[in-house]
Amino acid sequence: MKSIVAVFILFAMVLYILPCRADCPYDHLVIGCNEDGEPNTPDDRVLFLDTGQLYRRSDPNRREEPTWLNWHYKLFPFGGDPGASMYVIGEPGFDVLTAQKDPNRCLTGVKNVDYRIIVECLDISPGLLAGTLFGDIMMANPGDSFNHSALSDTHIHLYYQAPAPGNELYWIQYRVYDELHDPEFPDRGYLPSRPTTVVFGRSPEPGDIHVDGKTDLLDLEKFSLFWLLQSDCDVRNSRGQAALDLFDRADINRDYRVDLHDFRELSRNTRP
Repeated sequence: MKSIVAVFILFAMVLYILPCRADCPYDHLVIGCNEDGEPNTPDDRVLFLDTGQLYRRSDPNRREEPTWLNWHYKLFPFGGDPGASMYVIGEPGFDVLTAQKDPNRCLTGVKNVDYRIIVECLDISPGLLAGTLFGDIMMANPGDSFNHSALSDTHIHLYYQAPAPGNELYWIQYRVYDELHDPEFPDRGYLPSRPTTVVFGRSPEPGDIHVDGKTDLLDLEKFSLFWLLQSDCDVRNSRGQAALDLFDRADINRDYRVDLHDFRELSRNTRP
């Protein structure tokens, strides 16, 4: 616990001298609803995590530029010492879409009254820790969570720590849900988001779509959800989405279409 507090103090000093709102240089998963932005569609009251910033700063040699180079965040040795016993990074955190930024996809109502958004860890690789400065939020095990709606500031930074070496595969899988949602009243509250996985250290092997260090039937199940889907690369790139979510990991050869070429790569690495 002392080590992770020390890490957080280091990042606190960095954050103190950097802007942390509109021009915040750190990446965030942004909470919203009605992902397609269209009214009167099935996803109107379904939460989602906007991954438009995810891996924005993934080039370790150009950390101040939006490159979206890798499908993972590099972990850096604590204190800059290559022999450090822990590796760290201070992103991504969480934020919410606002009416000023996106009136069609923002939450409506009063937080903790009309909705209560919980950020939940569904899965986390052994050795990885996620948390906030001073440890008031700490995620180390599946099921750990925090009430995002209870925060005085929705713009929250999370920090991640893993043991050396920092080039191993680490991951954490999040979802957000509304604790006040009542299935008997479908027009109140919000349905849970799809899971979103954030990867650290290195990218998983091709075909490890679920991201858990192996390629198996679970990845085939995820792959099937996107079979023969395709995406307009110009639209996706204009939103900064080069390689962000399950679609992109299912699109193994990154031609913006999930087809037999991707299945061939998946089958090569699949183990029973």
